[in-house]
Amino acid sequence: VYKRQLLDTGSVNNLAGREWVTRATQLATEAAQTEISNITRDEPLEISGVGTNSLQCKQDVRLPITLQDTHGENYSYTFTAPVIDEPSSTFTQQLPALLGSEALIQLGTILDFRNMRAHFAGPIDIDGRDTDTYTEHLPTGTRTFELQQSPTGHIMIPCSSDPAP
Repeated sequence: VYKRQLLDTGSVNNLAGREWVTRATQLATEAAQTEISNITRDEPLEISGVGTNSLQCKQDVRLPITLQDTHGENYSYTFTAPVIDEPSSTFTQQLPALLGSEALIQLGTILDFRNMRAHFAGPIDIDGRDTDTYTEHLPTGTRTFELQQSPTGHIMIPCSSDPAP
């Protein structure tokens, strides 16, 4: 649990439970990664939708995260999130780090559910030209659909009840 992040497209922002933060901080420190900070919030952040009650986050954490890609190469980035610190709730204490939709968008994430992989698309340079599209590299027969982000952060695909002619 401590070495994983939950990709939560239903949450706009990142979030983490205190136990996950404590363990991730310990692992980062053991790896001599010292860019760790806990920042006390000016005002507590009220959150809902995690567990059954409204919760407060009084601190944010900022710490390095290292992922290993399918080629065995390390990829590091800084994870910043409000921390749920509710000692009375086992659920929130054991909450993993949630990587919210805004972070997934910033990372250029492409989720491949067929192969259970996440691709973080870097700046794209195809054949020496900058481009915002990678679609020419998708397999033949790929159907691509626009997505929308709801005000609550959920990722939605528009649909219609009317079949196309």
